[in-house]
Amino acid sequence: MPLAQAPQISPAQPNPPSRLRRWLGAVGAIVLMGLAAAPVVAQDKPLKVATATSPATRGLEIAAQLAKAQGLDVEIIEFSDWRTPNSAVATGEVDVNHFQHRPFLEQSNKAGGYKLVPVGKGYTTTVGLYSKKITALADLRNGAKVAIAQDPINTARSLLTLQEAGLIKLRNGGSSTSDIGDVVENPRKLQIVQIDGPAIARSFDDLDAAVTYATFVKIAKLDVNKPVYREKDNSAYDFVWAAKPERANDARIQKFIAIYQNSAEVKAAVRQAFDGLVEFPWEQGYARTASAK
Repeated sequence: MPLAQAPQISPAQPNPPSRLRRWLGAVGAIVLMGLAAAPVVAQDKPLKVATATSPATRGLEIAAQLAKAQGLDVEIIEFSDWRTPNSAVATGEVDVNHFQHRPFLEQSNKAGGYKLVPVGKGYTTTVGLYSKKITALADLRNGAKVAIAQDPINTARSLLTLQEAGLIKLRNGGSSTSDIGDVVENPRKLQIVQIDGPAIARSFDDLDAAVTYATFVKIAKLDVNKPVYREKDNSAYDFVWAAKPERANDARIQKFIAIYQNSAEVKAAVRQAFDGLVEFPWEQGYARTASAK
């Protein structure tokens, strides 16, 4: 709707008449109302990045500091479990996450009805059988309590690792979908218990051993380079960044991933988090080596 025409005043008048002042006030109010109603631009909000409890979170924090220096405000949100980071992305609570390998993402999508997709490459690491009580497989007693992560994908990975170690046998040799019911031979009658993955770090005192990641081993103050047994092949378990499909090419997400990947300081922090038991598949000329196997 056009604004009313402003009343004319004579140059000889020292002050605008009251009718003009009222008109100017009305125009100002309309402008202010328009500004107040304007939507907040997405770029003005921090980019929210979810992760799960891990010493490797330090790498994300360093990347966030570097991003801020480049004009990108990033908020790192750490969850204590492996379920919430994906549900938070699916609901829009956060923009992207970095905490999981591709098989876990695929299983999470299936279980939660999500449609999250990988939007960038993450680091790769391995799992192993660790213990505060023994140092060799031969020392694992009959009836020992061995913990594995309870989510389906890491359950299968852990069982395959125990099979590699010669402790159990799985039906048909096992697969990425094996579960406790697929254990067909257990000569030492191991008590295989399933608990939430991150909780393993706090449970070693109550266990004979556990299959877990180096980050949780560090939290438990064990030496990541001294497993009782380490899996031989981790090629299917490279970590990824995950977001909604419509955010796959989001400029801010991709900028932050690039900052993370290209920072020597970030890589140093991640290496420290895993005591060197980590590699970076996005690097040019990357070839998987024994340190990540």
